[in-house]
Amino acid sequence: MNIFDKENHLKRIRRFTTHGMHHATIAYKLVFDKPHKIMFALSYLNSAISYFSAARSLYFAYVDRYESTVIESVFDAFTSFSDELLSNALEDHSHQWTDEKFTNFKNQLMNSPLAPDVVRTSK
Repeated sequence: MNIFDKENHLKRIRRFTTHGMHHATIAYKLVFDKPHKIMFALSYLNSAISYFSAARSLYFAYVDRYESTVIESVFDAFTSFSDELLSNALEDHSHQWTDEKFTNFKNQLMNSPLAPDVVRTSK
């Protein structure tokens, strides 16, 4: 696979964001549905952070081929969500803002070129 092929490169990035979204969703659900399992939620969040860090690195390695504020806003929204969840877990605060940050992140992702293929093909 030629890494300079824009569509194949985007598919590679999308693979990471798809896995990251899956793990972020599990973390989010654990925080609200099973708050006593916060350590598991944080473990899934850590995994999601790793996936999104890899995706961000791939994106920025060839940013001149994209220069997409839409894609960059997905990464920013994820960072905002993950920071909020971590901060609230550390301070043992309500996760009201975590909910809003997750919803924003999910909307940003699903309306971007990084949306999982299942979502992208169903439109």
